[in-house]
Amino acid sequence: MFEYPTPVIRTVASVMSSGVGIGSDPLTGALTQVLTVPLRQLYAVLLRLEVIEIVD
Repeated sequence: MFEYPTPVIRTVASVMSSGVGIGSDPLTGALTQVLTVPLRQLYAVLLRLEVIEIVD
């Protein structure tokens, strides 16, 4: 119907799997998979509350 290009949206699974290497430690990989999304959400909240800011 509409022929607008849609942006590529990475899913949580693709974000999590891209950060884990083949030769990495299994415990580190599991911890990374568990903490990646909550840490990003915390970072987003802190940005919105202006607790932290990005300086160019």
